[in-house]
Amino acid sequence: MTIKNRDMAEKWKVIDIVSEGRDELVAKNKLVQFPQETPTAYKIRKQNAVFYNMFNRTITGLTGVAFYKDIVLSSNNKESILEAAEDIDMLGTHLNLFAQDVLNASLKYGHTFMFIGYPDNNATTREQSKQSKLRPFWSHILPHNVVYWRKENVNGVPRLTLLIIKDTKMTYDGYSESSEDIYRVYALNTWQILDKDENEVEKGEHNLGYIPIVPVYSNKTGFFESSPLFYDMALSNIKHFNMSSDLDSILHKTCVPLLVHRRLGTDMSSEKESVTISPNSLIEIGEDEILSYVEPTGASIKLVQEELANIEKRIAKEGMSMLLGKKQQTQTATESKLDFTLGNAGLNNAMKSLKDGIEQSFVYHAKYIGETESGSVSLATDFKIGDTDANLLNALHTALENGNYSADQWFDYLKTNNLTSEDFDQLAEIRKREEAKEKIAKDEKAKSCPSQSK
Repeated sequence: MTIKNRDMAEKWKVIDIVSEGRDELVAKNKLVQFPQETPTAYKIRKQNAVFYNMFNRTITGLTGVAFYKDIVLSSNNKESILEAAEDIDMLGTHLNLFAQDVLNASLKYGHTFMFIGYPDNNATTREQSKQSKLRPFWSHILPHNVVYWRKENVNGVPRLTLLIIKDTKMTYDGYSESSEDIYRVYALNTWQILDKDENEVEKGEHNLGYIPIVPVYSNKTGFFESSPLFYDMALSNIKHFNMSSDLDSILHKTCVPLLVHRRLGTDMSSEKESVTISPNSLIEIGEDEILSYVEPTGASIKLVQEELANIEKRIAKEGMSMLLGKKQQTQTATESKLDFTLGNAGLNNAMKSLKDGIEQSFVYHAKYIGETESGSVSLATDFKIGDTDANLLNALHTALENGNYSADQWFDYLKTNNLTSEDFDQLAEIRKREEAKEKIAKDEKAKSCPSQSK
């Protein structure tokens, strides 16, 4: 079969590796081996490598900010809809938590899907379904698993007419289990299950006249297609991982001075005498010998540290731009000012798509159970802070402390929402924060590498 998501999947692989964290990065050889680095040295460096996952922090921080308010179901929602929201997937997951997972995946990959299914049963009427306590259930389908789709014009209207979802079938034997790939094929009124070799295993009819799947986008590029918003951030995070390991390697080799023993006019290369170096020992040397310590200046260390800091700032800025949008310079006759285009911010768009997706999913849900109305939902889509929005303010401050964006962006946000005093000096406040951070870094450096702190 033709796999239609192949191009997008290449980027998703990188995102998945970064999302999994340090061990996956090492396993997939994303920690680059130095030229002429011995296998033993490389193995030790991999074991000691530390990964600061700014990518995951950004996605998690934005998801937390987006759900500073719970989803609100409108008063015109049917009782059956309200009850389903308490356990939307029939696995005990509340709609709020389910929606957070969907948003998280949408922000990661560019889009994701919700599929509305119904249990197989022999009930033939709505009343029989109620007595059997059967109802629709929602599934979150990652975009990786939607491997083929077909869109056609039906009576002049573009419609999804074919969908193939890759799934896993589990087989249990006592306390042992095994898995195999299968493909679920959906058409407008029928369904099939194919094995990994595309042989038909099972088939049936659903007679819906449509395929009950709903996309949720954060960066749509086409029908069932998108581009990951934070792909460049994932690559930057991999670069940061490598440079951080580089810095650790440099510090390991340079922060301890080397004791050098020279005997003037003598070739000492053949001498193998071992010497104990300790504050409690004494080394006797002759008049023509020199004993001294040699250490590097450490000039390159600062350059690596500065580049690491620059990467962190760029990642923080990219994450915050999802909330604030881009700054646009606007001129008037008497002044120039900066306006935040909140309406075009990525998080705002992602939440609108999620809202539309949930409402469409409830339409499919209602049709399954014979309801004519599905109601509506309300989600946070405006992230300007009002007088009573303490939860949003706390969520944003937590994201700041977690490194999801810079202090400069934080103060810009506060000023935009008129939450600073008239005599507030943004540059002075940023300088205070930077000085405090520099002092902490200097103290930590002095503890870990005394010779470089002088």
